[in-house]
Amino acid sequence: MAWCAWCGVTAVVWCNGFGVAGLFCGTHKTVAMGIPLISTIFESESDSLGLYTLPLLIYHPMQVRELATSMLTC
Repeated sequence: MAWCAWCGVTAVVWCNGFGVAGLFCGTHKTVAMGIPLISTIFESESDSLGLYTLPLLIYHPMQVRELATSMLTC
């Protein structure tokens, strides 16, 4: 998924710095949109809301780590 985003960003923006910024902003948008969306969809099940957000909170640091390591190789 991050590779597709990188190809999309670099196709539009030719400067490598803007591409890196676009990828890191994209990963933060995942959490910024995901947590309110999950809490809205599952508001009637407030006791298990933490279990629903757990995959998103695990995915976000993994995505940032993968992007950081891929940027070191560029």
